[in-house]
Amino acid sequence: MMNEEYVTLALPKGRLLAPSLCVLRSLGIPSDALDEIDRRLCVFDRDSGFRYLLVRPSDVVTYVSEGAADLGIVGKDTLLETPGSVYELYDLGFGRCHLAVAAEKEMAKQHCDNPGNLYRSRGLPLRIATKYPRTTEKHFRTYGLDTHIIALRGSIELAPLVGLADVIVDLVSSGRTLKANQLAEVEFLADVTARLIANPVSLKVHRRMGTLLEPLRRTAEAGKDEPGC
Repeated sequence: MMNEEYVTLALPKGRLLAPSLCVLRSLGIPSDALDEIDRRLCVFDRDSGFRYLLVRPSDVVTYVSEGAADLGIVGKDTLLETPGSVYELYDLGFGRCHLAVAAEKEMAKQHCDNPGNLYRSRGLPLRIATKYPRTTEKHFRTYGLDTHIIALRGSIELAPLVGLADVIVDLVSSGRTLKANQLAEVEFLADVTARLIANPVSLKVHRRMGTLLEPLRRTAEAGKDEPGC
């Protein structure tokens, strides 16, 4: 439930947490209470009126959508995958990578100009391993193929090597992990960076929202990349 005396911000644990804190500090938003993170999942800075929720990245959208948090920072990949009623406000520019389809390297090379031919060459149903089943299903629906989506939590690159899947859909940053496992990109799906999202009700009626979001808007429009502390 919204409380206009403080702003609740859902932050993702993991790789996006440190740059998220850097952004907050650069905007003058106090986050000193998070400097020594222990096992606490809810940190309340009474002097500044901010409450921070430390949650799994996949849960940020849910906390914001359901009104437990006014704002959240989340990767675009998670935002695409997780249903919820939120406003995507700004691209914060850090955590840059992309979603892609990848396959065994030689196979990808043979069909580099036509991903559809590669998919059809594997027989049907096309087996796709991914941490992003919702996004994957939506993308492959455009090909009109019979697909079998295999949801995995990690080590996605292993799936084609052991015959579990024909192709994978996963995040790609440097591409080194794909190369190390004899895989190559077949098709680009989406750019991924950290995004600021808001609960629709909080955005409209929270009295502190306007003054808080203005510096964030300026930062986003400036195209700031990896924030420094």
